[in-house]
Amino acid sequence: MWTGSACAIIVLLAALADPAAGQEIRPTLDKLRETGVVQLGYRETSRPFSFVGTDGQPAGYSVDLCLQVVEAIRQSQKLPALKISWVVVTPADRIPKLVKGLVDLECGSTTITFSRMEQVAFSHMIYVDGGSLLATAASRIATVRDLGGKRVGVISHTTTEKALAAALARASVQPTIVTVNDHGDGLGGLEEGRLDAYASDRILLAGVSHSLSSGIISARWEPNSVAADFPLAEFFQTTAVINTGNSGGPMFSWTGQLIGIVSHNITKSGGSEGLGFVVTANTVRKLLLERNRRWYGLDVLLVTGAMAEALHVPQAGGFLVKQVVPDSIGSQVGLRGGSRMGLVDGRPVVVGGDIILSVQGIAVTSNQDMAKVLKSLETLKPGDELRVTVLRDQKVQELSTKFTGR
Repeated sequence: MWTGSACAIIVLLAALADPAAGQEIRPTLDKLRETGVVQLGYRETSRPFSFVGTDGQPAGYSVDLCLQVVEAIRQSQKLPALKISWVVVTPADRIPKLVKGLVDLECGSTTITFSRMEQVAFSHMIYVDGGSLLATAASRIATVRDLGGKRVGVISHTTTEKALAAALARASVQPTIVTVNDHGDGLGGLEEGRLDAYASDRILLAGVSHSLSSGIISARWEPNSVAADFPLAEFFQTTAVINTGNSGGPMFSWTGQLIGIVSHNITKSGGSEGLGFVVTANTVRKLLLERNRRWYGLDVLLVTGAMAEALHVPQAGGFLVKQVVPDSIGSQVGLRGGSRMGLVDGRPVVVGGDIILSVQGIAVTSNQDMAKVLKSLETLKPGDELRVTVLRDQKVQELSTKFTGR
């Protein structure tokens, strides 16, 4: 299935201030002290982040985090009687409601973008995801190239809408785009035959389609022993079926403890059967929480040996840039992604993009080299120079930019 060109960095949204009509803008915490009420925005069908539970109350991962934030405010601001007022938000009105002061904190599934950062404040990221498609079996849709002439649903005012348009343009495919109101409407369109596919973030599609499988942990693999693309990740091997619905989603123990993030499977047929692999929760904690890791907005592939020779790499290896997310650090430094599919040493590869040769003067010819680079970049401060040497159109070029801190 399609993976969007922009990763969804899902966060909690907070109002920068309360710009009530005719009044001076005031800090949100001052407003909470004066009113004794915090207004929390929630989505009705954005599973598993924010939705209406069986008891009719807001529920989900983001909602749970917001409740912890409120409890922290009660304690730190000495507001034990602070009440919660729940406000329904949609993709179209979530930002305006925050700007107008109708919502103090949005507990949904909103992706961070620079344009939104100009209006509202964001928490640290709480989840990383990418775009995908939910399709009916009868539609025989497997990739973006299969969407020609099909009816594809997408919610307007979302990053998925832009990522889908870009993917369709790259594939030179023209489906019929159908705007839907929410995830429930998208799923209903599939069930009722109004849509052939529905585009959204993968974890949200898993939520609306209730994609769930179970199994046992059969092995644990040390870092750099399973997938060359994930050299720092420790993996669990599992018997649980991994498909396009639950890839990228959480894996829980029977007691409800998060133990990993579903990654991929190894299969001979290309189907869901085979060996399943899950990135362990320990890896997630170490790389995303304990270390000062940054998101660079790059999808890269290590090329060595015959593949490096075929691409005229002037050293033992390098990292081929397949995609660059707009407005990311990779985009700011000037890196270019691939533009077409090609066969390199008999292997289908996205080609036409830069090949990274060194970063900050450190040559990158292996996954171990890249691990060293990522660790060195953790010390980069706003204003420091970020330097990257690339092979572009068979010529070595130097790229640089002032690091902005984001």
